[in-house]
Amino acid sequence: MHRSNLIDTAGRAVPHDFASIVTRFLGRFVTAHGKAELVDIGDIQLIPVRDLADHWAVVEVQSGAFLKCGGDGIVTTDDLSHGDVQ
Repeated sequence: MHRSNLIDTAGRAVPHDFASIVTRFLGRFVTAHGKAELVDIGDIQLIPVRDLADHWAVVEVQSGAFLKCGGDGIVTTDDLSHGDVQ
């Protein structure tokens, strides 16, 4: 299992298959932005955004840097659940 698949939900209500939803999202994110951001699936993870109860951010694992990628780096739980993200 890639480190990026370890998800801190911060106690948020998430779908039972959230880990697989996040894994698919991160795969699509890498396909769309990996070359430009110089990241692979094992280099990134999704973390809860503090102060925004249903938002998640893509960050680089080692540095903790947020990857913005034209706004694709922040998603909501609903976006993830419904596949409405890149």
